[in-house]
Amino acid sequence: MDPALAVPEVARVLVPGGRLALAWNRRVEDQQWVADLSTIIGSRGTPGSSRHFPEIGPPFGPPERRSVEWVHRLSRAEMTDWVASRSYVITLPDERRSAVMGQVRELLDTHPALAGEDEIALNMVTRCSRADLSR
Repeated sequence: MDPALAVPEVARVLVPGGRLALAWNRRVEDQQWVADLSTIIGSRGTPGSSRHFPEIGPPFGPPERRSVEWVHRLSRAEMTDWVASRSYVITLPDERRSAVMGQVRELLDTHPALAGEDEIALNMVTRCSRADLSR
């Protein structure tokens, strides 16, 4: 979602004193193969991809924030399915999506950190924010 568009709409439909809660799951690009994956699938630099929390701002009060780090463990097939389910991959034209998925499979098969591994450990962080609508 685009916070600049979503926040005013949420404020419009919430009752005064209502609460907005956001949770964003992000890959941690702490390994070269993860940065390569983000480049292949075209998600580097997309909204919400930074290490920062999304802005909420007025008419909401100061947000409470928390980050939770975790590891997403996937088989190779699950990793391919996970990538294919990302909105920035789903919305690609068929030919481009097919090419991207081919590059993802090649990365999983050839990168030294992944080649021959049955399980892929993908470091993740969930960024949580909540803020109350002013009364």
